[in-house]
Amino acid sequence: MNISTQIRNLYNPIQPTVKASAENVTYIEFLPDLRLQPYIYCYWQLKTAELLAEPFHYRVVTDSCIDIIFDLNNPEENYVMGFFKN
Repeated sequence: MNISTQIRNLYNPIQPTVKASAENVTYIEFLPDLRLQPYIYCYWQLKTAELLAEPFHYRVVTDSCIDIIFDLNNPEENYVMGFFKN
């Protein structure tokens, strides 16, 4: 058995849902290309339907994933997040 090809069957990352109070914010997951699925579980996107009147805070749960966070409109705010040891 090649464990890297079975990872999608063994692991299911958990992300919090967008609160109902944030009616103009959507969370969507996309599958990567089939060739990348052994390495990338999913791509996800937070998107607003219109400008928000107040800041929106999204809580990321520690689910053993490494996340690459980027904003196409604000490249100074790009991050790589995940587990680490001091």
